[in-house]
Amino acid sequence: MELSKPLVKNKKFALLLRTLLTNNIPQVDIDSLKKFPPQTIFIDAREENEYNISTIAGALKAGFNNFDNSLLTDIAKDSYIVVFCSVGVRSEKICRQLVQSGYNKVYNLYGGIFEWVNQGQPVVDEKGEVADKVHGYSPLWGIWVNRLKKVYDKNL
Repeated sequence: MELSKPLVKNKKFALLLRTLLTNNIPQVDIDSLKKFPPQTIFIDAREENEYNISTIAGALKAGFNNFDNSLLTDIAKDSYIVVFCSVGVRSEKICRQLVQSGYNKVYNLYGGIFEWVNQGQPVVDEKGEVADKVHGYSPLWGIWVNRLKKVYDKNL
């Protein structure tokens, strides 16, 4: 699948991502996801406290600190898989693990869930209902979310 260079809408966020990501894993942006098959598997590489606030509908909760490939034992190695976290750093590392395990259509969501919500894409809470907030990871990182309410563990 031919994808264009991934983009985020905020130019300062784009500059930050250029310094954070190694770019050695295929990346996909929000617009390019439209080219992906509807059965694409989304994996949330954020921790449970972040996932429980909101996630992309249908995303598998994988976490980062204790990620285990066994989560994907029933998923074919040629499935389209998009991994995301807050901005793309943790998910890039999980993508690398998946590629090393033989998955061959693995993509890092460029800009992570922050860019997802910034572009007006919906998120759901732990009950599967549309959410109006996103976990901002920390006040330092939460500045990159410009839509939805940002919450942090201390103010859940």
